[in-house]
Amino acid sequence: MNNFIILLTHRCNYRCPHCYDIEKDNLCDDKTILNDTKKILKGLKRLGVRDVEFSGGECTLFKYLEDILKFAKKLKFKTSIFSNGWTDLSKYQDYVDKINLSIDGNEATHNKIRGNENAFKNVIANIKNFYKSKIPINIQCTINKNNIRNLNFIDEVVEVINTEKDSIILEAMVSTLSPKANNLLLNDSENCKLYNYALELLEKKNYHLNISTNLFNINSDFKLNVNKTNMPVFIDVPNKKYYLDLNLSSYVLNTKKIETEAIFKEVEKAVTIFNARNYNVTLNIENILIDILKNRSH
Repeated sequence: MNNFIILLTHRCNYRCPHCYDIEKDNLCDDKTILNDTKKILKGLKRLGVRDVEFSGGECTLFKYLEDILKFAKKLKFKTSIFSNGWTDLSKYQDYVDKINLSIDGNEATHNKIRGNENAFKNVIANIKNFYKSKIPINIQCTINKNNIRNLNFIDEVVEVINTEKDSIILEAMVSTLSPKANNLLLNDSENCKLYNYALELLEKKNYHLNISTNLFNINSDFKLNVNKTNMPVFIDVPNKKYYLDLNLSSYVLNTKKIETEAIFKEVEKAVTIFNARNYNVTLNIENILIDILKNRSH
């Protein structure tokens, strides 16, 4: 198991209508979060974890992001951050092994979603900077009713990255706790459109492409492989909880005190449950889609 995503803050400078993170306040201050995160990193190191990603909210709004990145590198972690790219991220280049940036449309659509006229320009500038530094880039696109009609913006994005080492992640919007936001969820027809567009991308060039929709969740060019080594574990440090993302299942666990050993035990338990559902195999996307459509027709 080696896929931990540490949420450092719930604060964000944007208010994207599709965002899953509606918790905009932290239950504790940044200094406490810093100290707690250091303890968690030490625990993960003892347990043999090698890779960690820092996210949010917008992780660059966490006061001690650079400090925690330096601390993680001292512990020999491979590190990455997930950002909306609103500010110059070059100061973190010496402390990250990968950068994850979100783009949700062409310039007009992206800026409208972000509510900021400079949002697209800023994130593209960061992509170009990291491309020059040869640090791998993941571009995550959250597809919803605001951008499903114009998916060609992805073609524009890939022109400024190296698809031999970088990745495009097409992710259909997931449900949120906001009824208004749920109106942006893709329907079955739109999910199929996303799937077909992803196939077109693969035919154009051998993209490193991940796709996730509400009909199915697929990793690694339309194949699903879920096991203890690649299952994401999200640790919400500000609000002292964590959850496991099992692609087709999700477990939310609250704890007053986050213990890394306890998280591992929960992961083992969740994997056992997941395996019992016969999902721990490599599946072809067409078969998944056919099965779902058959089930809905009865």
